[in-house]
Amino acid sequence: REQLEAKMYELSEQENFEAAIRYRNTIAALDKLSDRQKVVASAKENHDVVGVFAGAVCTGISVLNVRDGVLTNKSDYVFGSERIFDEGGMSTFLCEYYRGKEDIPREILLSEEIGEDERGLIGEYLSSLAGMKVEVRVPERGDKRGLCKMAVENAEQAARQYVSENERSDSTLAMLAELLGLEALPFRIESYDISNLGAEHKTAGMV
Repeated sequence: REQLEAKMYELSEQENFEAAIRYRNTIAALDKLSDRQKVVASAKENHDVVGVFAGAVCTGISVLNVRDGVLTNKSDYVFGSERIFDEGGMSTFLCEYYRGKEDIPREILLSEEIGEDERGLIGEYLSSLAGMKVEVRVPERGDKRGLCKMAVENAEQAARQYVSENERSDSTLAMLAELLGLEALPFRIESYDISNLGAEHKTAGMV
């Protein structure tokens, strides 16, 4: 994995972003395969674990899906400065995340307390979606607290990757601004494709 990461960063520094993305996707696939093989709880336990990391410029959320004691999947989400993640952000996220999902476990574990009343309301909403009682808890100790810590670490990693990728994008934009003699970084870039389909037919597309 370390060799793949080193190659990915090397290609990124060379601005060969297409090849760097292929390496990044390969690393993500390997991580996902590894995660699916982790036994993290007793064989009969099913729950989702939601971890939150609040950074200086963005907020990361990681959801771990544990089925029959095995970590079967994880999903990472990052909310940048364009979307403020306030006190009600977790409730909104949970409602949006589970809306339309068929696989809702009986227990949702949160890394951060959001208030007993709010947890109760979310539990009622998820119970109505799942057709069974769903409990939303914030474990304070034990293995389940350890799972919450793991989810927070995943959320932090996703947030740091988001910041790193944006810093590289800003560096590329700064280079472009210098080449074009711009006084500020470009906020919008338009590209036009004009195709001739014959003597009388022309089409133009803007990206």
